[in-house]
Amino acid sequence: MAHMPPGRSGELVWTFNRAGDFDFACLIAGHYQAGMVGRIEVVRAIAGTGAPARKP
Repeated sequence: MAHMPPGRSGELVWTFNRAGDFDFACLIAGHYQAGMVGRIEVVRAIAGTGAPARKP
């Protein structure tokens, strides 16, 4: 689990092995209920380019 003190910023790198929509949330008590949630859309890349493929 990654922690960040209030008022600070940082970087978190996620590596995905498939495309899709993924939900994420803060696991600290009360934070999910306070809205610290999100959704990320992962699209497959065009082989060898790193460019995103078009959605069907």
